[in-house]
Order: sequence, then structure tokens, then C-alpha cells
Amino acid sequence: MNKKISAHTAKNNGDIRIHERVIITIVRKIAAGTEGVSRISGSSLVDNIAEIVGSKRIQDRAITVQMGDSSVAVEVAVNLFFGYKLPEVANALQSGIREEIKKLTGLDVSKVDIIIREIDEPVEQA
Repeated sequence: MNKKISAHTAKNNGDIRIHERVIITIVRKIAAGTEGVSRISGSSLVDNIAEIVGSKRIQDRAITVQMGDSSVAVEVAVNLFFGYKLPEVANALQSGIREEIKKLTGLDVSKVDIIIREIDEPVEQA
């Protein structure tokens, strides 16, 4: 879907529109940099079918963005590493996503829902 939102309107200069793909990119970057997050996680059945038909990236299907007039709501499904306190990692991820979207786009974030799908074993370093 090609949803766009007017983030700011400048008089006589036209509209500034932010596409939902921008929000998805921000969410992906914050999730990748949040300690305790293993990866963004899609639904395995849907992911397997989508890969067969060549659909969009798995990570992007695990992120849902709902654009409003001047706000955005986000849902992201993630896998976390074993041994981390799940609520603490989820809260850090929510805060990071909310702050970065506001900082980069100026949009208010009405909610950030985190779905923890699985727990992954940490990768041992050689």
C-alpha cells in the first residue's frame, strides 16, 4: 500500500510526505541496534510462502505501520536472545523506536506494539 502522510506543510512550498517505508526502515535499524534483540521475526508459514513467490523482505512483513494525519502507530515482531529480561528489552525497543521516529520525522507515535515471537540461543563466538 502506498500510504503517505503530510508531516509538515510549508506555505507556498508544498507538502512534505513521509512514506511508510521510511518508518519501516527506522524500526528495522532501531531493532538491529537494541541489545537483546536477535532479529525481526515474521510468521514462518507466511515467510515460507512469500519466499517461494518472491514477495517483499521477511523483516518488512514483520513490521506493520498505520499512518494517521500527524501520527503513526507501529507493530513489530521480534525474536530475543535467551537470558535477557523480556520486558526490559521490549521497553527499550519501544522507547528507541518512538524517539527515533519523532526525531527523524517529527511525527507523533501513538503506540509501539512489540510481539515477542521466539527466544533464540546466543551465537557463541569462536
